[in-house]
Amino acid sequence: MAQNFQVDLRGMIDLLSEHLYEGPQVFLRELMQNGVDAIRARALLEPKHVGALQLEVSRVDGVPTITFFDNGVGLTQPEIHEFLSTIARSSKRGRQEFIGQFGIGLLACFVVSERIEVLTRSARSEDAEPLQWLGQSSGEYAIGVVNERLEVGARVQLQAKAGREEFFEFENVVAWCAHFGALLPYPVEVRRLEDGRVVENIVVNAEGAPWRREFSSHNAKRQAMLDFGRRTLEVDGLDAFELRSEAGDVQGVAVVLPFTPGLEARGRHRAYLKNMLLSDACDNLVPSWAFFVKCVLNADGLRPNAARNAFYEDAALLEARDRIGDGLRAYLIGLAERDPNALRRIIDLHYLSIKALAGEDDEFLKLFAPWLPFETSLGTMTLPEIQERSRAVRFVSDRSLFRQVAPIAAASGQAIIHAIYAYDEAVLQGYARLHPDVPLERLDADTVAGELGEVGADVLAQTADLRRVANEVLLSFQCEARLSSFAPSELVALYLPRGGTFMRDLRRTKEQVKGLWSDVLGDLETPLPIGVADAELHLNWRNPLVGRLAHLSDQSVLKRVIGMLYVQALLLGHHPLRLEEMRLLNEGLIEMIGWGLPQTAVALN
Repeated sequence: MAQNFQVDLRGMIDLLSEHLYEGPQVFLRELMQNGVDAIRARALLEPKHVGALQLEVSRVDGVPTITFFDNGVGLTQPEIHEFLSTIARSSKRGRQEFIGQFGIGLLACFVVSERIEVLTRSARSEDAEPLQWLGQSSGEYAIGVVNERLEVGARVQLQAKAGREEFFEFENVVAWCAHFGALLPYPVEVRRLEDGRVVENIVVNAEGAPWRREFSSHNAKRQAMLDFGRRTLEVDGLDAFELRSEAGDVQGVAVVLPFTPGLEARGRHRAYLKNMLLSDACDNLVPSWAFFVKCVLNADGLRPNAARNAFYEDAALLEARDRIGDGLRAYLIGLAERDPNALRRIIDLHYLSIKALAGEDDEFLKLFAPWLPFETSLGTMTLPEIQERSRAVRFVSDRSLFRQVAPIAAASGQAIIHAIYAYDEAVLQGYARLHPDVPLERLDADTVAGELGEVGADVLAQTADLRRVANEVLLSFQCEARLSSFAPSELVALYLPRGGTFMRDLRRTKEQVKGLWSDVLGDLETPLPIGVADAELHLNWRNPLVGRLAHLSDQSVLKRVIGMLYVQALLLGHHPLRLEEMRLLNEGLIEMIGWGLPQTAVALN
């Protein structure tokens, strides 16, 4: 007698297809998952039982068909009513040895098929009857006894519904079964049948997981893990090593990447739950700083989230993540001791990842500080190389300021660190803690201005008019003209914002927006009293042009040149120009080009 599911089945199918599962192909994962759990349940009754899964791809009455077999525990009639016909009931809930926890897995088959036929015989009784459960996507199901000899276990048959035929093609079934079940401990065989004969068969998990195998040497194990990474992740790693965590019962392989990953790819690893693929982009099991590796990890003691695409955030996951971090840290420390050249190659590619770890672990920093590269005004250098030039470690954490300071520091042989990443500053602060005798100094615009060379009173006297005119030009830009002496002499002018670039950036953004947002930004702006500047333009007395400007009598020309030097200093510091500054540049270029043109003009018709 036909009965109905206790739910709006079509609505549930739409939910599974469009929202909960990543694609129709997950019906294969759910079939394998149910089969594996059934085998594990049978092993509780028969400890020596050897499990196996099989899928047959064929055509029945011309319709693409998949028949799935498992030799698991099977189902009794009461279990069929309870677990197949009631949505969200699961025989596996609360049993940690089973993969399935949600009781809706079999319904994924309705995404690709209008009906599901299950034939099963239970291992719980020697005289158990063979049973049939037939479910329709319309919401009806029927249960009955079949007059057919069945082995203990279950057989599920699906026929492709219109538009889903590609999910029943042999090559696709093989690829997806391997994708989801490559680590399953029981053989998963996919067969292709023609006219009832097997014409092709593949065991998709024949290779298995390398961490479960024994090897004759460390090199043999390393090579097997590199091969596994190449096969599984399509990455030719620099190195590969095993990771384990008793917390969460996690095992797996970490592959050292031969390239620096992009931001969008960092922190995404392949994760399995009880040997079934959970996610290709799991981001919560491996520490976020470990973007020098790509991991394949299986967890037997963690829980999945409802969408089954990540692990559930709980204390067990936090502990497992910490232990995975310990394993990664131990690998790097061991590499420093046994193969420094290999470590150097890794640091050259992944120094940001190493810095991220060193910034939060002083013991790790103590070991790795001599290796870590920093961008400086003299090029890439390590901390020991920097200290060969100066006892103090000096750094700038503002990109624009570094661009201004770098040529000045380089001219005097100073190595100023460009610490624009959060990791850089954390490493430098940690280094200072470990070496109290090493002064650590953050440079800002005021510090830099204070270190520029002063000029004598006689120079100030002869440049009084120059400075007065320069201040008249710069007044509307909240900038004050100063006269200094510094190397390199090729640098005519240096722009230094007082107290950082926030107010300048705010004013520029305010010019580009209208209405409400302009008002909001205006509320953030701190008005300056008339005549008070928040930046300085330092004219370099060592540059001959400044001396010539001091003796220039044509003030209109002087004002134009000062304006152009101001804009040039902004551009050298990579400061985006405000509207008035852009206008100053355009007018200045046009006028200065005109100076070089002949006075006679030719009219163009």
